Amino acid sequence: MFVIKSGAATAILLAAGVAGVCAIGGTRAAPTDEQVRTKKDDKATEEGEKLKGTWVLMTEEDQGRKLPEEKLQERFRLVIEGDRWTLKETKGPEKKEWKVRLDATKRPRQGDFTYLFGNNKGKVSFAIYELKGDFLKLCVAEPGEIRPTKFEGKGKNSLLLFKRSQSKPSDKGEGKPN
Repeated sequence: MFVIKSGAATAILLAAGVAGVCAIGGTRAAPTDEQVRTKKDDKATEEGEKLKGTWVLMTEEDQGRKLPEEKLQERFRLVIEGDRWTLKETKGPEKKEWKVRLDATKRPRQGDFTYLFGNNKGKVSFAIYELKGDFLKLCVAEPGEIRPTKFEGKGKNSLLLFKRSQSKPSDKGEGKPN
């Protein structure tokens, strides 16, 4: 009888030991806040590199009003350099700048645009964006409004579509995207 009890005890201890080893080796600790921030920062940096360059404004729907495409295409350029986004007039003095924080881990992707000019200086507009090939779709809320959930230029939102600009051909006749 002692042998059976001893065997049962050994089996119980062995099972407990295996379970303990599996529990220790088989589980992972939840990521720390710093690890989550680092992953977001890495993804934002990667996303910033993809967006870097000059973009031509193709269409804009501002609070339900569509603006003439031909005027936009010949008038506005968006220059993205890291976290600094600048909208420039091709033939004019107007220049609007934002400091942008991207979050490419969200779906749809998100951006927070801090105004560096005008009456809204220091205020933040929340946005969503989508990058497909050489096209950048951006839906931005007015400062103080909630982040858009759909790509619509209605209500207090503006919907913009940009196309990546091609640099001027070099002496060799080659054109490269900016």
